[in-house]
Amino acid sequence: MDQNECNTVIPAARSTSGKSTREILDSFIEAGEAFGKAVKEKFSGEGEW
Repeated sequence: MDQNECNTVIPAARSTSGKSTREILDSFIEAGEAFGKAVKEKFSGEGEW
């Protein structure tokens, strides 16, 4: 999960300089979606329950 954060939400948070509020929010939304997609891909296998 840490690697997932490093690949998605952390870069979005670090690259806000010079962007408008809307651009920053869009970047955060996109990063959150990418994070969620990676979680589903990694943990979507059939589990014990």
